[in-house]
Amino acid sequence: MNEILHQTYIDLKFDDHLSAMFADIILRDTVLTQVFLYIGRELNKQYKDHNQMIGITVNEVIENVVLDRLTRKPKGKTFVFEQSHTNISRKAAEKCVDKLLDMSLLYEKPKKPYKYIYLTVRGQQVLLSLSKKTNQ
Repeated sequence: MNEILHQTYIDLKFDDHLSAMFADIILRDTVLTQVFLYIGRELNKQYKDHNQMIGITVNEVIENVVLDRLTRKPKGKTFVFEQSHTNISRKAAEKCVDKLLDMSLLYEKPKKPYKYIYLTVRGQQVLLSLSKKTNQ
C-alpha cells in the first residue's frame, strides 16, 4: 500500500474476526511470521523511544531476521543441502514485505534512495491478534 492509498483509508479498522483471520494466514508461513513480528517489534520500539515511527527498510529486515533454512554445501563433484542458521535472503524478504503491503498491514513512503516501511492501524490490530495466538 502506498502512502496516498494509506491516507485515504487511514481510519479503517478490521473487526476482531478479520484480524484473527489475517493472523492465521500469517502464522501458516514461518518466514512471513518472522518478518512481520520483526517489523512490528522494531516500529513499536521506535514509537516508544521517539514518539513516532521512523520506518524500516528491507535492508534492516535482511540484516536482522535470522531463519533456519537449507543452504547448498559442495560435497565432491555434487552438493548437498544442510540446515543452517542464516539471515533471510533479499528475495524472500522483499516477497514477504510485498505480501504484507498487499494485505494493507504495512504502507511505504519512498525517500530517495530507500523505501521506508510503516505499520498501518490494521497492521497493529493483526499484530495484537498474532501475539495473542502465539502466547496461547
